[in-house]
Amino acid sequence: MKLTFLQEILETKKKRVEAAKSETDFDSLRRRAVQIRTESEPHRLREALQREKQTNIIAEIKRASPSKG
Repeated sequence: MKLTFLQEILETKKKRVEAAKSETDFDSLRRRAVQIRTESEPHRLREALQREKQTNIIAEIKRASPSKG
């Protein structure tokens, strides 16, 4: 049976996730996440929402729809 475009994406992603899991152990992944979070700059979204005297807009721009291929 032929897979739909979205099913193909899902199958490819599952394979990539499994490969990534086998390459990295959980503890090192956790340490890396903590390190990245510690070194990262503050979230611009949080800063924007905390501003009181400005109109705050949350928007999302999509370049293409995965279902359209």
